[in-house]
Amino acid sequence: MSNNNLEIRLKSSFEPALDIESVYTNGKVVLSSDEKFLYTTFSEDIYQLEYGTAKKVSTFPGDSEIVTAFCVAPSQIYLASASRSMQIRIWNLAEKTVFRSFKGHQAPVITMEFDESSTLVASGASDSSIKVWDIKRGYCTHNLRGNKGVITCLKFKSIGNTIYLASGSEDGSIRIYNLNTSKCEAVLSEHVSVVREIAFSKDGSIFISVARDSVINVWNTKSKSLMHTIPVFEAIESVSMYESSSSSNAPSDANNTKIAFIGGERGCLRAFNVLTAKEIHLDIPSSSSEHILTQVILAPTRQELVTVASDQIIEAYSISTQLDSKDDKLSGTNSQNINVNKKWQVVGYNDEVIDVSFLGSDESYLAVAVNSEQLRIYDTSTLTCSLVDAHSDILLSLDVHCSRDLLVTGSKDNTAKVWKFQPNKNGDDTSPIVSLVGTATGHTGSIGAVKFSKDDPCTFMVTGGQDRTIKAWNLNELSESKGNLTLKTRFTIKAHDKDINALAVSPNSKLIASTSQDRTVKLWDATNGALIRTFTGHKRGVWAVEFSPIDTVCATSSADGTIRIWNINDGSCLKTFEGHSGSPLSVKFISSGLQLLSSGSDGLIKLWNIKSNECDLTLDKHDDKVWSIAVKSDESSFVSGSSDSKIIFWRDTTQEQLDKLHEKESENLLMSQALENYLHQKDYKNSIFLALSLDKPYTLTKLFTKTMKLSENNSSSYLGMPEVDKVLSELSKDQLSKLLSYVREWNTNSRFSTIAQAVLRCIFGSYSSEYLLSIPSIRGHITSLIPYTERHLSRIDKLLTDSYILDFALHSLDSYLPPEEDL
Repeated sequence: MSNNNLEIRLKSSFEPALDIESVYTNGKVVLSSDEKFLYTTFSEDIYQLEYGTAKKVSTFPGDSEIVTAFCVAPSQIYLASASRSMQIRIWNLAEKTVFRSFKGHQAPVITMEFDESSTLVASGASDSSIKVWDIKRGYCTHNLRGNKGVITCLKFKSIGNTIYLASGSEDGSIRIYNLNTSKCEAVLSEHVSVVREIAFSKDGSIFISVARDSVINVWNTKSKSLMHTIPVFEAIESVSMYESSSSSNAPSDANNTKIAFIGGERGCLRAFNVLTAKEIHLDIPSSSSEHILTQVILAPTRQELVTVASDQIIEAYSISTQLDSKDDKLSGTNSQNINVNKKWQVVGYNDEVIDVSFLGSDESYLAVAVNSEQLRIYDTSTLTCSLVDAHSDILLSLDVHCSRDLLVTGSKDNTAKVWKFQPNKNGDDTSPIVSLVGTATGHTGSIGAVKFSKDDPCTFMVTGGQDRTIKAWNLNELSESKGNLTLKTRFTIKAHDKDINALAVSPNSKLIASTSQDRTVKLWDATNGALIRTFTGHKRGVWAVEFSPIDTVCATSSADGTIRIWNINDGSCLKTFEGHSGSPLSVKFISSGLQLLSSGSDGLIKLWNIKSNECDLTLDKHDDKVWSIAVKSDESSFVSGSSDSKIIFWRDTTQEQLDKLHEKESENLLMSQALENYLHQKDYKNSIFLALSLDKPYTLTKLFTKTMKLSENNSSSYLGMPEVDKVLSELSKDQLSKLLSYVREWNTNSRFSTIAQAVLRCIFGSYSSEYLLSIPSIRGHITSLIPYTERHLSRIDKLLTDSYILDFALHSLDSYLPPEEDL
């Protein structure tokens, strides 16, 4: 292969193409009235997300304090937020700016709600106070008193010309306020625990309330009386009322079926007929993870329900429109099912990302292991995430077979599990199908490293971990098995004296490499587990190992800050790479084994040229340890996972950068020729403009020197020629800023100081001080010019003073000359 082709194959540039970052850290989630966006809280900020994905559209930055409550106006003009600083901020959604900020309460605001007209916003605080604010005029319209305990929920409802505000508090009471009269019309005390949410029917004839006392109370709005109580036997956190009239083909009257969808401590969505108090069965698979549903949000236009869980999982379910035609049946029995199907799932917070790998024949999916017992699989096109209940303790490692349809996970529960992956692009639920096909049990400690063989079909896998042993598992029977196969070991070896950190299988599947905290790297025979060689040289624990796809070498990274390349045949260290300020945690060969990618605890990703031993590129986008990197088969991109909970996709832009460089060189060549032509034609205007555009300060010095020499006696011009002065008086702000940067450099050298001062005088004489001060960089330029200008002034002043000695000497010689008449 020629050197030219080799240079083209080497990579030199990567750019972030896509980020999967945390978008929700508990708190409230709000659906926009047009059902296009979700608003979530992330610490002190509020994010606007595209509905159905985790793609961030906008950020509303906070005031450095945690957001305690927020709400979005139905008109989608305003967003109101409150934080622990007790400041209430009103945002203009279109402009993403705060147009009003004030301190509303003496204690943190817990809940906020807009009225249906988007002109009023109510805020309830932990000091039992409720205030209603006029958004447009910016004053408090109502200060409602009488509550006891923390205000936990608020709900506006307009019935006719009357505006009602219902509030729920920590003491279990509900108060109904008539804002027209500013009076409390009713205090409802049927709940015995914290009231979590209130929901009105569309016509306002009834409303329901849920609390942590495990009951749903149904109320008559007009009489303010309890109609009946529905026991649900779980503490309820949220409720949404779905009415059959939500469908366009259903009649709209008060007798239509009303369904209360609730979420609570059981962590699953449940439904109850509000009028008959019967539970309606929902065919939703239960999850083994321990979480509670904190919110249930109805999207009536989409006919969907959005649920929010305490583990930051946001899901959406479609509600079948068949419900309208079965109202009578539903109202008479509790055996009727509502057709509820999962539409999408978004993970709001990933915690610490431990391992990542591409999945699927087209590698459009990403398997992710985080500090959780659940395996997360992302669809990279939509950023939706599927959760797989994988283990009983957190995942520590994963690997994907080269066929991209087989996945293995290792966990703290001392087991490794093999999964079959199948994409699913049909129907409403496009979650991939991940089925358990094999379980490996036998380790007595956590499994921190797993690896498949490289052959296809896969014949074995290896595992290692805290018990310091390596086990090889036979996978030949996987293709014939239809269920969860209990895997059998090929061999077990006591491999190291400390925990095993990483494993690797050679491209021909004949060798296994292992690394450990005992500072060694060992090479094993994959057929019988015999020790072939031990590599020593690292001074601290070794984190990662990778075989070259081409050469008989392997790369390792260690906590001593170095990456080493070892000769497999004799065990010698061929090369050592140093550059990470922390421990390199992962290493991968790319470019046919000619380059290395490494990630470290310093949050950096580095690209190394193996031949030159140099670092060609450093990528700095993570804020914490980068535990894992995974490279696509075609090496067009790679992905990195970090402790900062970010997953970043990096795109190879080497060819794009080369194309841009060649294009720029060609353009510069043509423009340079044009510049020479302009100079030859004495077209000073285009010469100056083109020299500034091409960033050629030396050409400008030659031009100005020439014009000043040609017209030395022209005192009416700053630079010797009025045409040149005129060009400098017509520069844009960007051109002026660039010219001043050249003047600053010229002024540091006495050879060019005369030109610098002439150009500076021309600029100051051509532009007003107000215009010059409007140039962003002017202050820095002037500050740099002053000291050298003062130095040049002192030098010229000294020369002028010294010239008087010559005048004195000449005058003194006059006395020795004969009189003029004698000459």
